[in-house]
Amino acid sequence: MKQFVKNIEWLFAYFFIFAIIGWIWEVIYKFYRYHVFVNRGMNHLPWLPIYGFGALIILAMYILMKKKNIFKVFFLSAFSGIVLEYFTSWVFQIIFDMRWWNYRNYFLNINGRVCLQSFLFFGLFGLVAFYYIIPYVCKFLDKIQGKWFYIIMPFIILIFISDVVLSSVEPNKGKNITYSTRVDKDK
Repeated sequence: MKQFVKNIEWLFAYFFIFAIIGWIWEVIYKFYRYHVFVNRGMNHLPWLPIYGFGALIILAMYILMKKKNIFKVFFLSAFSGIVLEYFTSWVFQIIFDMRWWNYRNYFLNINGRVCLQSFLFFGLFGLVAFYYIIPYVCKFLDKIQGKWFYIIMPFIILIFISDVVLSSVEPNKGKNITYSTRVDKDK
């Protein structure tokens, strides 16, 4: 793990791993909470780019931080997470006139876009990612880089770009996806 960022394909692979982990996390959480399968997010394929971008922010912190302070990692992860979540919610509402989440009934929420619970989740996830997941994912990516990695990654990137373009034109609005159709909407 001498050098973290090898090339653009490596960063995309890192991004995709966390985008898929985020999708899995949200699907399991919603299934556990509401006993219904929901293909979370605006994309049609099983990834949530917001988690990939959040993981890239944590990776940048991991690379740039000289002293690994647990409190600094927690607060930087929590703050960057809610800024990303707030901005994403705001942009999606402007572009699509829909909300994919609403924390209006949650404690210490800001316009229903972020809340104390999400702040704490991002901080805790940042700690787990920073100290456990990132080193493992980086070692994994270092091991799999080879001929097939560089052949397969452009196809995955193309599939992702196609899904983003399709989802921008026709976002995933299935049952329980957006706030207006979700089982956990405000009463």
